[in-house]
Amino acid sequence: MFGIVWLFFYEIFKAFIPAELTKDYLAGAILLEAAPCTEMVFVLSHLTKGNAAYTVVQVTTNDLVSITHCRCAC
Repeated sequence: MFGIVWLFFYEIFKAFIPAELTKDYLAGAILLEAAPCTEMVFVLSHLTKGNAAYTVVQVTTNDLVSITHCRCAC
């Protein structure tokens, strides 16, 4: 996702989008990449009659770890 966003926002549409807004779009696109996975976890938890509160805690923890790892790796 990072490569695709970089190509489009930093190269192809460079003249149309301000530089500081491009960084926000890049961060948003990376977070949106994780969204389908998060959504699927909730769907599967519901289908298996899982504990919704436990699922929220686990997904939130996973997202926080993913975001922290992304910031550290950059």
